Amino acid sequence: MSDLTDVSVVVPVFNGEGYIERALCSALDQTGCRFEVIVVDDGSSDSTQSILQKFSRDVRVVRHVENRGLPAARNTGIRSAKSDVVALMDADDFWAKGKLAEQAQVFREHPEIDIVFTDFSTVDQNGEKTGWQGGIRKQLPALGLTLRELGSDVFELVGDVHYALIRHTSFMHPSGVSIRKPILDVAGYFDESMKYCEDLEMWIRLAACGKVALIDKTLVTIEARSESWGRHVTKNSEHILALYESLPGRFPDMPESVRSHVANFVEAKRLALGWQHRRAGNREIARTHYQKALRSRFSLGAFCGYWKTFVPIG
Repeated sequence: MSDLTDVSVVVPVFNGEGYIERALCSALDQTGCRFEVIVVDDGSSDSTQSILQKFSRDVRVVRHVENRGLPAARNTGIRSAKSDVVALMDADDFWAKGKLAEQAQVFREHPEIDIVFTDFSTVDQNGEKTGWQGGIRKQLPALGLTLRELGSDVFELVGDVHYALIRHTSFMHPSGVSIRKPILDVAGYFDESMKYCEDLEMWIRLAACGKVALIDKTLVTIEARSESWGRHVTKNSEHILALYESLPGRFPDMPESVRSHVANFVEAKRLALGWQHRRAGNREIARTHYQKALRSRFSLGAFCGYWKTFVPIG
């Protein structure tokens, strides 16, 4: 550990005037370990900068002149970190008190662990519970993982964690993840060319070369917002399709069961994108998706979808 801090908290923000103060208050309210908070203002044009000025004595701010995207902002914060442990926090999320101390304790007591994540819950913009409300631990055995108890509510994930992430399409939320900085020198930083699912791509790389532990507590609250990337179905599908198509080449020793899962996932995304683009009137793009699906494996759905691209939707 660095002599300066135990943990560096990295908070990227872009036009976050409606929620950045809440996030920073929850970060600064942490106790039980030494930490610094780094905010990367990714070219905000709203009142984010003036809000950040309120925290100037407690928070280190790094600014991008222009918006460069979430992966680049995270990387800037990580490179600025003075600690050997980095905790990620999205600007529209917030932590329970003690979250950071519990993760720091795992790293302190278990030097073999490289990544520690916690469970989380989601709320809507009114603060009402919605969607996921915790329960990751119960799902992990079904993904081929076993849990080795490290302490009270702390478990090391044993098995091929990177393949489990591929099967599940991730079970780690960025705001619940803390990482030893040296493992990033091995796995690499966030891929700045990715605009969606860059976190899943990163977790797969990290889990392939490091050891992962879960704190089985809901210590993070995620706000689901209508303008988030997760709501842009077509763009999301295109990015995650590209990721999954790259996986067999990245992991040539991938077990056949995982390879089959990836193939089925890619086919389903191709069919979904074909339908979405056809409905939007983008018949040539839709046709390309159906053609690629048919080249991989013939299916009646892809065949019918392909021929429907020649018929205008009335």
